[in-house]
Amino acid sequence: PTTLEYIGESAFTDNYIRRFDAKNSNLETIGYGAFRDNAIEYITLPEGLTYIAPYAFKNNNLGNLVIPSTLSRINYCTFYESGLTSLTLKEGVTTIAEDAFAYNYDLHTVSLPNGLNYIGSEAFYESGLTSLTIPGTVETIEEYAFAYNYNLNSLTLEEGIEYIGYRAFTSSSITNLEFPNSIIEIGAYAFSNNSNLKTVKLNDGLRYLRYGA
Repeated sequence: PTTLEYIGESAFTDNYIRRFDAKNSNLETIGYGAFRDNAIEYITLPEGLTYIAPYAFKNNNLGNLVIPSTLSRINYCTFYESGLTSLTLKEGVTTIAEDAFAYNYDLHTVSLPNGLNYIGSEAFYESGLTSLTIPGTVETIEEYAFAYNYNLNSLTLEEGIEYIGYRAFTSSSITNLEFPNSIIEIGAYAFSNNSNLKTVKLNDGLRYLRYGA
């Protein structure tokens, strides 16, 4: 309904809901685990949504997802193992917390917006990404953020990124790497087990290249 503003904790946990369409609602808050363990295949989230609690959509079959511009933070484990195939985050999203989109094995494409400034640990851990551009507004990429994306073969790091954490891109299929001048530190084993990596270009600005990187 258009009057709906709040969905509480575990409101629809462990059901067989197939569709969630809130596009025309006034929904602002979705509580902890609200739609956890369902079978949602179609989802729309409204502009005006400002908060989604952890685990809200864990273990679903969401497919395509667009995050509205009014949602500035993606909480930890919100879309953990949720069956995503494509993901668009609109400008307005600034933070992706730890494990937010982990274990989405069929997630091949993601569009990260300008204005995003933080990607948490294991945010896209063991997903199915094949190519990725990280905008320069992202200052920090935490440990294991994109680890075990085995099919990730194209990575673009834009000017502005400063820190790449421990094992952030371990076990990928990246072939060529060029780091922007803004990069200050590359963590230990950040690009380990990339057996297809042929060329690496390190630019001025880099201060710390940790062991095994």
